[in-house]
Formats: sequence, C-alpha cells, structure tokens
Amino acid sequence: MQNIIVNENFHETIVLFNSKAKGGKGLKIWDYILKSNILQEKYKIIIKTQIDICKIESQALKNMLINFIKDGFYKFIAVGGDGTVHSVVNILFEFRAMKPLIGAIGVGSSNDFHKPNKDKIGSIPVRLNFDNAFYHDVGLVEFKDKKNFLLKEYFIVNASIGFTANANYFFNKNSRINNFIKKNNTNLAIFCAILKNLFSYKPIQTILTYNGIKYISNEIINLGILKIPHFSGSFVYPKQIKVNNGIFKIFYFNCKSKNIYKNKLHILQIMKDFLQNNILNNPSLKEVNTDKIEIKTKNETLLEIDGEVKKFTHSNFNIIKESLLLCP
Repeated sequence: MQNIIVNENFHETIVLFNSKAKGGKGLKIWDYILKSNILQEKYKIIIKTQIDICKIESQALKNMLINFIKDGFYKFIAVGGDGTVHSVVNILFEFRAMKPLIGAIGVGSSNDFHKPNKDKIGSIPVRLNFDNAFYHDVGLVEFKDKKNFLLKEYFIVNASIGFTANANYFFNKNSRINNFIKKNNTNLAIFCAILKNLFSYKPIQTILTYNGIKYISNEIINLGILKIPHFSGSFVYPKQIKVNNGIFKIFYFNCKSKNIYKNKLHILQIMKDFLQNNILNNPSLKEVNTDKIEIKTKNETLLEIDGEVKKFTHSNFNIIKESLLLCP
C-alpha cells in the first residue's frame, strides 16, 4: 500500500451506501452482510458510521466527508452499484492529495467496477483489500449541454455514447415496472432496455479528435471509452486493459448503411458478437489508444459515465494517471 499517515482513526471505516441500489434489493443484501459479521472477522473492518447517500444533499455529503478526512478517517466503502462508486469517486477525488482509500461492495445491478470478480462474500463481489490499495487512473470528462453550460465528472470504469448510453437511459428510468424488474431479474431488465432502445435508436453524427487528428464520422452506432472493459452487466470487450497506464482504450462502431432496417440488423449483429465473445472480429469495430479524445455531436446526445447518463453536445475526455487509491 502507498505510504499514508496512520493515526488512531485510520483503522475505522466510513460506509457510503445506496438504499435504492438494485431497485432497493441491495439494501437487504447489505443488511445481511452486516449481520454476518464477516467484515470484521475476515477483513478487519471496523465501521465508524454509515451514510445513505440517497438521503443527503451532495454538498452536505461532501462537507461531511472532508471533515472525516481532516479527523483522520481515510477508509471509505461504497456499497451499491457502479453509480454509487462513481458518486464516491467524484466527491473524494477533490481530496486525493490527502490520500483517501476507496473500497467497494457490489450490491447493484451491474457491478462492472468489480469485474473480473477477485473476491466475494458469498455471491457478492467486494474490493476490500485496503492493505494493498494501489493508484488507479481516473478519467475526466468536461462536457457542454445544449445551453452551453460546462460540466465535469470523473470516472473509473468507462464512458460511452451511442447505443450503450441510450440503453442505460432506459435501464435507469425510474418507473414502478422498471424498478420491479431490476429488483428481481437484472438480466431481464437489461434485455428490456436493449429492446426498447433498438426500436427507437438512430446513429449519431459526430466529429472525433484524438491523437492530434480530426475524424468526421456521419454516423456512429456506439463509442466506448474504457479503463475497465466490462459494461452493462454481461457485456465485455475481451481485451486486457491496464488500469494505471495513463491510456484510454477506445472502441467504436461506424454505421454501415443509411437504411434504417439494415442499421438495426447491424446492431443485432454487434450484440450477437458481444454475446459470443467475437466482438473484436466485427468488421465495423475501430480500436484506439489515446490519453485524450474530443467528441462533438450535431444534436444533444446522451453520455453514459460509469452507468450514469447525462446529455451533451461537446465533450473532452482526459486521463489523470494513477491519481486515486483503490482497493484491488
């Protein structure tokens, strides 16, 4: 583990949990883990306090966490899915100079941050090895919405535009039926989101700039900016990606036809190649290694960041090498 200041509070841990994870089912899983006492017995974790991030305003949460760090509490556990890890990273990154340590317990719908799963409590993936915390790259995306407001967020799993982002939008929709399906069958919820998206999706007109060259693409089906190759539950780019080399791995698919029906068949073929672990042989796939990329779109477009969906017209992605301490 990297050298940090150890004091009497260092061994106590702050838990940040999402009571709405997996349609609310995640909270029951977290209660089960707490009652089992395995956190203290196996991982030597002593919980100082638990905070439900769904019930506290973001600025108040940020103030609370910085006070914990100032008081010598450096260990934090995100209990939820990828969106929960994303929220914790975005708060603690601002205080990275104080070297907070971030662990996680995956009780969300996808839990791509944990893949491939190295450690589990029962069937629940965890990253709780604080003794071997290491510096992980962090992606920074700065983006403008249709009102030209400049926003920024950090991410550690991946980001995307196109079909994946739109499917995440449908998956994240807060409705009674959607929440029920997510709570009881994550894979079915993902399938329903993909199906809804397939009927309405249109390829995106983009201008990409990376490695000093501008590429004008009339239509992109999907573009992924990766530090972890897993996304949307069961999908993965079967390529080894280093999480601390200061480089994004980018994959994108160009549209092959102007015909709307042929486009949908093309998307289905891409989905099939993913499911058959044959995606790297898809002829429309382009692979890029870069530390920055600029994306401009003609119309306001959905942007997915660690499973959370925003809207943008112009975005810049940069990587901040080995900038945050995470449990392996």
